[in-house]
Order: sequence, then C-alpha cells, then structure tokens
Amino acid sequence: MAEKTKTVIIESIPIEKIRSSRHQARKVFPEAGIIGLSGSIKLEGLIQPVTVRPVDGGWELISGERRLLAVKRLGWKTIEARIIQPVSEGEVAAKGLIENLQRENLNPMEEAEGLAELNRLDPVYWTQAKIAEIAGKKQSHISEMLRLLDLSDKVKDFIRRRIIMEGHAVELLRLPSQQFQDKVAEQIKTKDLGVHETRAVVNKLLAKAASKKAPSKEPPAGLKEDPAALLWPELKMDLRMESAGAWTVDFKKGKWFFMVDSAGVGTQEALATWFLQVGKALGKPIPAPSEDSDAPDDTETSDETDGMRAMQKRAKLPKTAEEEAELYALAESSKGPGPIYARIYGPTNPFTRLGEGKTWADFQVTDPKEALRQLLDGIRKAQEAKP
Repeated sequence: MAEKTKTVIIESIPIEKIRSSRHQARKVFPEAGIIGLSGSIKLEGLIQPVTVRPVDGGWELISGERRLLAVKRLGWKTIEARIIQPVSEGEVAAKGLIENLQRENLNPMEEAEGLAELNRLDPVYWTQAKIAEIAGKKQSHISEMLRLLDLSDKVKDFIRRRIIMEGHAVELLRLPSQQFQDKVAEQIKTKDLGVHETRAVVNKLLAKAASKKAPSKEPPAGLKEDPAALLWPELKMDLRMESAGAWTVDFKKGKWFFMVDSAGVGTQEALATWFLQVGKALGKPIPAPSEDSDAPDDTETSDETDGMRAMQKRAKLPKTAEEEAELYALAESSKGPGPIYARIYGPTNPFTRLGEGKTWADFQVTDPKEALRQLLDGIRKAQEAKP
C-alpha cells in the first residue's frame, strides 16, 4: 500500500458534525470506563486530540471514539481534532485498528473483526505478517484471532460481552459444529467454567462423538471367508520375513487371529520387525485367485479349513540326516524356493504354487541354505508347539 502525502491540521471542530467510523473495531464501550475517562478529562483536559477526516460537509472519526464519548458526557460542544486529508478507506481502518491493538483495549472478537476488515480492504498489503509487524504481535496470535470468526454468533456475542475469554474460545473451536459450541458456551456461562474445565468438557464431547462414528465390532454381513486367504501363503513363503514359519494366522467369525512362536522370534526387536513386515505386506493389493488355477485336492481343502497352523503341522520334514542333506543340496542347486516347498508341503499346496517360477533373488535371498535352515527351524517349532 503506497504512502500518500497528507496535510494535517489541528483545530477545534463541532462535536455534532463528527460521525463514528464504519471501520471502528471496537463495538462495546463499557459505561464505567467512559465515566472514568470523563472525570480525568474534566480535571486534566483533553491531552490527545481525536483524529478525523473530512467527509460530506462534516468529519468522520478515525481514532479517539472513547475520548469523543467522554467529552459528550461532559457536555462539550467542540473538541480538538487532528484533521487528516486525503486518506483512503484502507488507511482509515488501519489507523483505528492499529491504535486499538497497540493499546490492547479491544476484546478478542473486536480484534478478529478488525483484522478481517483490514485484509478485506487491501489483502495484498495487509497480510497476517504485515499486521503482526505493525501491531507488535506474533503472527500466530493474528492467525488465532482470525479463527474466532468461525465461531457461532452466540459465542461471538459472549466474547464481546466478555462472558467467555479467548482461552475458552480456542477450546470451542475444536468442536465439530456451532451447535456444540453453543451448548458448551452456555455451560461456561452458567457454571462459570475455567479454561481447563472447558477443555475437559470438549474432550468428553469429542470422545463421545468419535465412539458413535467408530465402526461396528461385528463383522460385515456375509464376511465368512478370509479375504486375505491367498496373501498369507505368499507372505509365509517370503524367506525375508522375521521368524519364517514360526507364525500362523486363522480367520474365524470375521476376525483374524495371529499366533507367533516366542521361541522362533527370540527378541522384542525381532517381534517388532515381524509386525512391521506384516503391516507392509498388508498395504499391498491382495492377490486374486486365478480362474484357470488347478482345483485344490482334498489336502489343500483341509488346509484352508484348518488354517495355516494345520498346514505347518502337516509339513513333511526330513526324517534322517541323509534326507536333510539332500534337501540342502536341492536348495543350493535350485534357482528358487519352489522345489523346496514342493518337497515339504506337496505339489498342490499354495506355498508351492505361489513359489513356482520365482528365484531366490526375487526374495532377496543370497544364501539359500541359510534360508532353508530358518524355514525348517520354524516348522519344527510349530509342530512341537502344544495345540
């Protein structure tokens, strides 16, 4: 906003020809304050002139509304005034508001409305940062004041009348509707609640509203089969998973039940890693069944019915050292885990089918023999676990 050249004259002017500014930020002038100021002016005289600008054969007040009201009460006919010309609408609003802000005699609602008026008149110049700089306030304070304009009319009126304070208003802004704001504002008024008490009331209302919006704990109608049934085999065959083979998952009555063998996890850090790995996997699209997949045999159907735990129980571990050595040799010579799963779980098992065509590198496995060792250890722990 460019600075304009102004002519300033100080003279006595007729009070009856002075009108209040439509940009006046203050809307409430307590009678007691005006009476006190009248007494001071009567004894000491008017120390600081009011400021006006010429309009329509008279003057419009720019600043000094309380002084004008005080001398009217004393019955004065004229008042000493600083007459400024020319001056823009934006400058009129700014001068009056900034003067009041610097004196800190506005209530929060008057301050908020005055700030909004400044921004409306010249949004390019009167940014929050500029207002904060001129008024000597923090920008966060300016932003918080402007938020008060989102309050209900009833709450705004309570603020103007100082029934509730700025701290109360900040708490009321957390509520989801103006109806809630009015309800709590009435409690503040009737019960004389402090800010901390108001916060407790607001927290209680928000918690109650959140509980009503919470999804039902009952599973959706028709959710009888595990929608992630095809994900678990793929996840369990991922040898990068912490404690591979030492965890199981069942789906019953719309709920998932995870069981992790503490002997397989070993440490709290390992358990945390496993949780993160499962969570990351669940964030990916769940694989859909292929229409041309081979029909599962009786064993696979039984596995789906009994869950992953039963699948681990039926896994075929090597019975002799020779068989285990042969399995390790197969892991070392195979390009991927498919042949290992076929030997342990059977050729039609979901583990085996999902491992077909994949290489050890697909699972970032650099040591197939170590990966096999972890798998066998996990299966053994699952089979040794008590039902």
